[in-house]
Amino acid sequence: MNSVRWNLKRPLVHDTLVTTILAVTGKAAGITVPFFIAAWFGAGTEIDAFFLAYSIIIFFASIFGSTVSTVIVPYIVELYKEKGDIGKFISPLLILGGILYGCLLFAGVLICRLLPGVVINQTGLDRITLIILEMIPFVIFLVWTNTIDGVLNALKKFKLPAISPALRAVITILIIFILHNSIGIHSIITGYITGEFFRFLLLVVIIKRTHLFQFYFSLSISQKLKDFFKKGVYQTIAMILVGVNPLIDKIMASYRGPGGISILYYADRMYIIPVSFLVSGFLVTLLSYMSGNLYLENKEKFKSLVHKAGKIAGISSFIIMIPVFFFYKPVTGFLFSHGKLDPMDIIRIQNVFFGYFIGFFPFIISQIYGYALVVLKKTKTLMFWALFLLVLNIVLNYILMQIFDLLGLSLSTSIIRFINCIFYIIIFYRHLAGMK
Repeated sequence: MNSVRWNLKRPLVHDTLVTTILAVTGKAAGITVPFFIAAWFGAGTEIDAFFLAYSIIIFFASIFGSTVSTVIVPYIVELYKEKGDIGKFISPLLILGGILYGCLLFAGVLICRLLPGVVINQTGLDRITLIILEMIPFVIFLVWTNTIDGVLNALKKFKLPAISPALRAVITILIIFILHNSIGIHSIITGYITGEFFRFLLLVVIIKRTHLFQFYFSLSISQKLKDFFKKGVYQTIAMILVGVNPLIDKIMASYRGPGGISILYYADRMYIIPVSFLVSGFLVTLLSYMSGNLYLENKEKFKSLVHKAGKIAGISSFIIMIPVFFFYKPVTGFLFSHGKLDPMDIIRIQNVFFGYFIGFFPFIISQIYGYALVVLKKTKTLMFWALFLLVLNIVLNYILMQIFDLLGLSLSTSIIRFINCIFYIIIFYRHLAGMK
């Protein structure tokens, strides 16, 4: 604990710039993985099966890992203020997370067995089930690294969580390159497992060497941890509901014929590039500073920070949108024209990406206010709102897909993001006005 110096005078701009550079580097490496997969495997029923299985895995990983890494930040800040033992708080989470995730993966396998028609035949359905079972080690390591990332970010140790995904990506690509001709799609699975293991190992070694906190083999649950679980349940349900949306999109895309899921996934990866560039470091540092301002200083500083961040995010996203709308077609052609995708597939990717990118501006702003609501611990509100958006997304998907094919799915996502942005802003200022 003595090695952690909480300095509220450190400039947010400096931390954001450094973390953004490292995070963009880390995520840029990760974003390239699907492009290598596209070049080596193309689009078809086999790769559709992998991406659907991978979406189910990431969906369940988000339930625990991403939720914990976000919700845990204000609790770590409070623990620091109270001079509590962070290791005793985090260790039961890691143990319980591994157990819980094993159960969730089993549920995921059962879901796969109940999805006839999502893939062409029973062979494809069996393949999805096998992929999920093979990737169990990957998702357990992913949950653990996400949890540790949240603690490090809360302690303003942004650099390691930001850059570590680059290690995972490099190892993943290398393994796929070496093995894709010999074991086919299983090389992707092997690559992801190996990459995530070494990322987890790196985090553990650095934490032990710097004495940030100590790991315990303990299931002792403190009162603060009980409160965390209580608040976390609402956020977990919200994450389930939010995570179901892209999974539903891919299931509905499967009914547009072979390659539909792959097209949607490749377009989504294209969309992630500008999103990662803008928010990778910004949101991570902002969440930590917002928590510090609210729990270690006062409400007005917290409000001012969120307001300024919203302005910066809005202006920055608008500036980024202009060149992207002009150049997304040649960029898409460059990224996907050197592999097994045919020209019509590339055109479909371009169309779906256009639909996604319409919602870029509101998505970026909603991230700021959504994180602010997490800091305020208004997770119950987020849960009920996520349920409403889930239903709305299904309805819009069904209507727009009849008119615009796969483009309709991405247009539905963008419409949801506009509505979500407006709601977050309204509800944030209402909650803040009611605070003492």
